[in-house]
Amino acid sequence: MKQIVAAVGMLVVSVLVYAQSPASPDLNTIQNWSNADYILLGEVHDNAAGHALRQEWLKALVTKGHFALAMEQLDRENQALLTVTEQDLLSKANTVNEGQLKELAKAGSFSFKGWQWSFYEPLFKMAVEQNLPLIATNLSQSEMMSLMTGKVKASTLPSEWHSSMTKLMQERVEKGHCNMLPKEMVSPMASAQIERDRSMAEAIVAAHRDTHLPVILVAGNGHLREDLAVPFWLKVLDPKAKVVSIAVMEEGNTDNEPQKAFTSVYYVPAQDRADPCEELKHHRFAMPEHKK
Repeated sequence: MKQIVAAVGMLVVSVLVYAQSPASPDLNTIQNWSNADYILLGEVHDNAAGHALRQEWLKALVTKGHFALAMEQLDRENQALLTVTEQDLLSKANTVNEGQLKELAKAGSFSFKGWQWSFYEPLFKMAVEQNLPLIATNLSQSEMMSLMTGKVKASTLPSEWHSSMTKLMQERVEKGHCNMLPKEMVSPMASAQIERDRSMAEAIVAAHRDTHLPVILVAGNGHLREDLAVPFWLKVLDPKAKVVSIAVMEEGNTDNEPQKAFTSVYYVPAQDRADPCEELKHHRFAMPEHKK
């Protein structure tokens, strides 16, 4: 979300912080990442520079060992078809064309309308060329709608989850929609987001145990927060595991995520884009109907 920094002093402090953040980790740092059980690599979804930087990290990581590659952009309910499709590609040829990669993405319900294909095609290509098991982690849109309408009850939260965390998630949902959401939508959407993070964690824990490989997860920065999102659930599900959470933020941090919520933060130039809040002014928000 676009934020206006009013105080010049705050702006100066921000510039100093970004200047101290290296553009990319050194090889020793990447080696340390490769020793983790779960390597969470973030993104601002539409930032080309961030995707390019992360791709360089992935290239470096696969020289250090073999991994499973998990993606927010793939629906977990399609894991079986995704695996079969990937294995079929691996059995046919060492190289694949774009059409085959798109079929692989479709097997995991990749949304070509919602995600920019050019940013994610290299991930699918790397998975096939390096024989990295692809792992789908997200809830489908229908699952999200079922949660929001109460058709499906959300899972019971563990004792480690506090009411303050629910409140924070609700605040993030409101801010993420420019404070334009109807009040009755905030709590259901926050609950669904919590379930998404849990689903991602469950998927990569299962993949780690099934493949006996460390897992790289690519997902939006918000899903990588150690205080609230996937890393929290990893502590619950696999408490002895080593987890690193690496955010890729824009200079100016327009997403307003706190640096302390990640293992490391790296900055890229902000993407030129229209003000999302202006676009949301023309959006009609409404709770989905609960169809019996």
